[in-house]
Formats: sequence, structure tokens, C-alpha cells
Amino acid sequence: MGRRLLAITSLISLLLCAALVTMWVRSYRSCTALVGTSWVKSWEGEIEFVKMVELSAPVDFSEHENMGAELSPDPPKPLELEVHAVGKLMIEPGAFGFGHGHGTNFYTGADRFHESLWDCYLVPYWLLVTITAILPVIWAESGRWRRRKARRAARIAPLAEIPPGPSVK
Repeated sequence: MGRRLLAITSLISLLLCAALVTMWVRSYRSCTALVGTSWVKSWEGEIEFVKMVELSAPVDFSEHENMGAELSPDPPKPLELEVHAVGKLMIEPGAFGFGHGHGTNFYTGADRFHESLWDCYLVPYWLLVTITAILPVIWAESGRWRRRKARRAARIAPLAEIPPGPSVK
């Protein structure tokens, strides 16, 4: 049962690895994003995860001290898949392609005060491909090790069956 479970999980991991490699190569040709209030974007070897909360309140220009005092969350936007020829990441990747940033944006419309709070995380594709490739490699090596062990046992077994000859004095 253990070997079968290892084989099934290795196959799933291998398929996920192949899909990630395909997405990695594609990220250099086009920017693909699943966009709503928050989004996931694939661009230039990076996956960008952005969690955004949008707040708004009625604007009262007579009392500037209270502007945005009664902020309430806006309803979430529906998810849409967008594919563009070019794109831009929200933050620049740092060492080895990783990145993290957070911030706020404020603006005032005709009748509402808006504030956006966001957190952005960048993860390079090479990390995800490496993680998903580990299990198939372990499975392949374990099968190779079992075959070597079976060959050694097959070579030793005939020697054990040879009856001892007469002793010479």
C-alpha cells in the first residue's frame, strides 16, 4: 500500500511540475492574471499574490478631520481571467526572485472617500518546480534501488543452491 501511495502522489506531483514548467515558460511571453478584489498574476518567471481590501465612506468636505472615519469594506469584485501581451508586477523581486510589500492607497471621488490596503508576495517559479519535482525523483530512485537489490539477490541465490563438493585431503 505504501509503494502504491508513493506512486500515485509522485504521479500527481509530476503532472503539477509539468504544468508549472509550462506556466513558467508562458510567463515570459504573456501576463496571465486571475483578477478580482485580490489577484494572482504570472509574469516574467514570478507568481504574484496580492491580497487587497478596499474600504470606502461618504465624503464630508466640511469636516476634514472626519474624512474616512466611517470606512466600510466594499463588496468583493467577481474573478476574471485576463491575458495581456505585457504586464507589470506590483513590487520588484528581490534576492532569488522573492519579494514582499504592503501599503495603502487613498483617493477621494465625487461623493466617497476610498482606501485600499494591500499585501503583495512574489514567489519564483523555480522554487515551485523544484518542490514538485522532489517526490517523482524520490520515487524513481526508490524503484531503481529495489531493482538493484533484486538483481543482487538473483546473483547470490544460485550460489547458495550449489551443494558443497567432496572435501579434498
